[in-house]
Amino acid sequence: IIKMMKSNQHSAKPPFIELLFEMMKSKNLTGPEVYKAAGMDRRLFSKITNFNQPHIPSKPNVVALVLALRCDQKESKELIKRAGYILTHGIAFDRVILQCIDDRIYDLNRVNERLNDANCPVINVLE
Repeated sequence: IIKMMKSNQHSAKPPFIELLFEMMKSKNLTGPEVYKAAGMDRRLFSKITNFNQPHIPSKPNVVALVLALRCDQKESKELIKRAGYILTHGIAFDRVILQCIDDRIYDLNRVNERLNDANCPVINVLE
């Protein structure tokens, strides 16, 4: 029973912050590279990545981080899921984001242009 409990602890998926840092490390990206690409200021990024007081960012902010990390569909889905959100084809904003990820469009300005063209709210991480 003890062995089963230990193996279950190791199979638990890391929370959002840990996965964010794992992805940054695997992609050799620094915090400043990520938050600048996501259009965030240092304070917001620091708030999101504070292990002592975990703060789950808004869905648009998580999407901005996904774009900054240049995530593929699988990585995007997992990071967004860990933050408690999903992207669905039933929502116009989500469709645009999914298409940008498919097309490997990660630049926030270009993504916002597509969102604007689809009459969707743009990603403004300063909110």
